[in-house]
Amino acid sequence: MAAMLDARSLLRGWEAAAGSPPAARGAVLVHHAGAAADVADVLDLPLGDVAALAAEVYADMFGPAVAGLVPCPECGELLEAQIDLSEAGISGAQPTRDVAPLGVRTGAGELVVSALTVRDLLAVRGLPEQQAVPALVSACASWPDGRPVTPDQLGDGDLALVDTAARQLAGAAAVTLSMNCPACGSDIRAGVDVAALLWQRIDAAAPRLLSEVATLAGAYGWSEDSVLAMSARRRRSYLALVGS
Repeated sequence: MAAMLDARSLLRGWEAAAGSPPAARGAVLVHHAGAAADVADVLDLPLGDVAALAAEVYADMFGPAVAGLVPCPECGELLEAQIDLSEAGISGAQPTRDVAPLGVRTGAGELVVSALTVRDLLAVRGLPEQQAVPALVSACASWPDGRPVTPDQLGDGDLALVDTAARQLAGAAAVTLSMNCPACGSDIRAGVDVAALLWQRIDAAAPRLLSEVATLAGAYGWSEDSVLAMSARRRRSYLALVGS
C-alpha cells in the first residue's frame, strides 16, 4: 500500500476522489493506494472490507491515531474524540472479500441477509431516506429461494433484525464510539466512517502539496514532476530557503 505515500499518487487519488460521489471516495482512494487494480473491484467489496483497507491506507499515511469533534445530539456541545484505528480493530483487519450471509429468523419467515457494498450505496444516492432504506433492505435481504425481500413484507421488528444483521456484516464499517457528554450527561454513540476520515485528510493534504509545488516552481522554475519527485523532507528544506 506504499503507493499512496508517493506525492504523485496522492494528488492523482485526490483528483479522482474529488470528482466521485462521496460514497465512492473511499473506494477510489483505496484503488489509488494500490489495493486493487480496478476501482470497480473495490465498489463490489463488502463495506467492511473497504473500511479496513481505507484504515490501512490512513494508518500508513497519517498514523493510526484519529482525532475529531463529535456534536452532542441533545445539547450541541462539541466533544473531542480520539480513536486508535489499530486498537479499535479497524486498521490491520484482514479483508475477507467474501462475507458469508447470515440467516435471520423473523416473524415473516427465515431471511438471508448479505453484506452491503459501496455499489449498493451508490444505487440509492440522492434518494430521500424513505426510499433509500427500503432499497437497501431489498439489496441485502432475500428469501431462502433467492427472491428479494420488499420492506412491506416485514414488520418494524423484522426490519430491525435485518438492520442488526447488516451492521454485523459491515464489520469495520460499523465501528462506533461511545462517550458521555460532560455538559448534559447524555450517552453518545457516534459512527466511525474511516473512508470519510481518509478523504478529509487527503483533501487537506493535497492543496498544501500543490502550494509547495507552486512556490518551488515560481522560485526555481522547476516542473511539477520535478517537485513531486522530491522527498517531503527535501521539499521542506527548499521551501525554508525560499522563505529565508
